[in-house]
Amino acid sequence: MREGLRLPQPSLWTEVDLGQNTFADVPGSVLAETDEGRRELMVLEAGDESRQVLLTMDVYDAEGRDVAKLQRNVLVSGEEAFAVTASASSVTLSEKGTGRTVVEAIALDRGRVQVLQGNLFTPSGDRLAIRPDRLIFQVNTFAGHHLEGQGQDLAIVVGPSGFSLSPARQTHPSWQEESSAMFTRCRAVAPSHSREHANVPS
Repeated sequence: MREGLRLPQPSLWTEVDLGQNTFADVPGSVLAETDEGRRELMVLEAGDESRQVLLTMDVYDAEGRDVAKLQRNVLVSGEEAFAVTASASSVTLSEKGTGRTVVEAIALDRGRVQVLQGNLFTPSGDRLAIRPDRLIFQVNTFAGHHLEGQGQDLAIVVGPSGFSLSPARQTHPSWQEESSAMFTRCRAVAPSHSREHANVPS
């Protein structure tokens, strides 16, 4: 996110679904591994109203340029190129010129949220695609994985070798030297339905 953006404190979801990869008992922060370290891609919050989804994110193009900013379903910048459609239980951010869906998320119930579609880029220009049945990061495809955060303030981290859960607020490059023992990685070279728990010291 840009310097100075006031990030929301995400609600705790009982389940976050990204392309049939599920994350239980975590806030809705999604980070990506980039050349500059971990960078926040989106934050999914549960609103005050039942089944309401609030999306906060910076939108990047294929060159890694910051082209729009969305704050809790409201475009703060990029209104000329992007549009938001929101209902009581879903939100969609799309590109006006092409009709491309950047992110579409829906609350399945009060505690579960699913990203149905995603076509976005990281600040490094890496492509992240989310489909109902899989997630594609760079050239790797992931599906069928499950991690549990056990109610801790952990972010979902997507990288070229799989997923991890890591302290949610540690998104600045200066925070990137935490020990690998601070998270459990799910390597997604093939579908796996094992249930794993984040191993974060208290």
